[in-house]
Amino acid sequence: VENREMIDALDDAINAIPEIYSTVLTQRYVLKLSYQEIADVQGIPIGTVRSRLNYAHGLLRKLLLKRNMTPG
Repeated sequence: VENREMIDALDDAINAIPEIYSTVLTQRYVLKLSYQEIADVQGIPIGTVRSRLNYAHGLLRKLLLKRNMTPG
């Protein structure tokens, strides 16, 4: 049950963040693309990929903390 709650909270958080950030998260962790592959697919510099992922992680962290759910 606890894992299911965490998965649901994470899914809700990903759906709540702007698409520009959820897309890089999906490409990195679901599609398992490298930073360079994400950069190539999106037509952006690799530094932008890193920055978007970092920002997305921060957004997710804040949303999960609001729900009192932190990955563990």
